[in-house]
Amino acid sequence: MFDRARQLTEDRVEHPGRGVSQASSAGPGRYRRPHPIRDDGRDRHPHRERPDRHVRFGSRGLGQERADAHHPAGAGADRQHLETFTASIILQLVTEGKIKLDDSVDTYLPGLLKGDGVDGRAITVREILQHRSGLPELTDFPEINEYKAAVTGRTFTPAEEVAIALQHPAQFPPGAQFKYTNTNYIVAGMIVEKVTGRPYSEELQGRIITPNQLSGTYLPGTRELDIRGPHPEGYAIIDGARTDVTRQEPSVAWTAGAMISTGADLNRFFLALLAGHIVTQAQLHEMLATKDAPGIPMQYGLGIGSTDLGCGAKYFGHTGGISGFVTLSGASDQGRAITIAMTGPFDKEPDFLGLMKHALCP
Repeated sequence: MFDRARQLTEDRVEHPGRGVSQASSAGPGRYRRPHPIRDDGRDRHPHRERPDRHVRFGSRGLGQERADAHHPAGAGADRQHLETFTASIILQLVTEGKIKLDDSVDTYLPGLLKGDGVDGRAITVREILQHRSGLPELTDFPEINEYKAAVTGRTFTPAEEVAIALQHPAQFPPGAQFKYTNTNYIVAGMIVEKVTGRPYSEELQGRIITPNQLSGTYLPGTRELDIRGPHPEGYAIIDGARTDVTRQEPSVAWTAGAMISTGADLNRFFLALLAGHIVTQAQLHEMLATKDAPGIPMQYGLGIGSTDLGCGAKYFGHTGGISGFVTLSGASDQGRAITIAMTGPFDKEPDFLGLMKHALCP
């Protein structure tokens, strides 16, 4: 993996208000957190990155290939890169006085979170963004599978997905610990829609995508199974066979990771974020106040992770994954950004820290 990282192309990304910054880039994103690879098509997710191709934001991949930073990067989850976008939107709404981080979820979505050990009156917006809510994990249910949903024609609403998750008990009391949980960011997306009165996709477009000129980034709508334009394919091992899982149902991952973007766009976004061009400095300080996060290779704040690279630089960003795709993306506090796309079944977790050091250290 480390040797393959040396193949990543470097690109100079023009960034509004920031001039020109160095950025290494190459690939996709993530819907789920890192956890054991399965043989059921839900987590063992490859995708082949090629120049001039778009990529979804996805889950665990199969391999890594050289890619141009100006072309697609990821499929899926993320865990995630969309989570950083979603947290940014909520922090903009905090600045506008429409949301308070320490208000309960019930303030905005009354009665939504009720279950065994779950009470929306006791869970704050901050804990949702920090993955410290204790909500049950949505993806523990077999029906929550973006590839299988595409095959069967199944779609989900956010409220349906939350109801499915709440069939399980809380994982722990709110604020007691960190546990990466996709359900949190489905709830976060619902808060955005309730507070603004507009679809999340419109808020994403108007607040983040258009102002920052992220021309290769979009959130596909329900039943938009195909990635727009040329793109790499994602693969998973299903019933022992390598299977193309590129066509996926976006309503499954929604605000927890259905976004599609490019390496150049992700680099531009993270550079803009750290430069204070997306949220105010006060809210950026809140966002980057990271804490220990057992189970992932970094500390975690509000929708963003960080780690000291041990070379005088600090990384801020996110991993992201969904069926067939995995991406690492972010920027350093020294103005360098990177997006790495990986595909292929891994025998073990990729060395994310090694990749970050190799690309971002001076």
